[in-house]
Amino acid sequence: MTNESCIIYALCICAYHRAMIPNYHILIVHFPTALLSLYALMELVPFRRITTKSYWFHIKATFVILGTLSAYLAIIFGGFIEGAIGMAKPEMQQAIEVHSNFAAFTTTIFSILAGAYLVAWIESEYVELAANPSFVGRFFGVLLMLKKFILSRWVSLLLALLGLFGIIVTGALGGAIVNSPDVDPIVNILYHLFVR
Repeated sequence: MTNESCIIYALCICAYHRAMIPNYHILIVHFPTALLSLYALMELVPFRRITTKSYWFHIKATFVILGTLSAYLAIIFGGFIEGAIGMAKPEMQQAIEVHSNFAAFTTTIFSILAGAYLVAWIESEYVELAANPSFVGRFFGVLLMLKKFILSRWVSLLLALLGLFGIIVTGALGGAIVNSPDVDPIVNILYHLFVR
């Protein structure tokens, strides 16, 4: 296959995806972005009046767990179209790689938080699990120690800020890849800071 036919093929794939499944982009990419951004902002709320409510933990846990699971879906689908966009826009190859790396970094940060919230949720439902002397009980005891560290105020705050930073950079680079680096002043700054 020649370079010209590869480019034509890639353009056809991109056109097909835009024509056939344009609304999936919103679900696959923007859904985790919204959930994880809301989670990070909720983590930044310092008001004890709100943060001590019993439902606050469950809302944050739901947002970070669902957001992280859907972020993995976004990474999988991003991998499917990465090659096609790279062939259609070869000048964006470095931006695509940096975008992919930031997406992986961001998902890893939120995976740590989601895992800690999942352990805390399981602990609240199955209190006797940690007291079990079996291997499962001992393993869960180790997970509880990690959870306690990760969900401590300053560690969870730092991780939420890192995750929010990752979302901003990943989104800005995605906008630069799809539109252009000049689509927005902040996108332009982040593009030139991390890509060139």
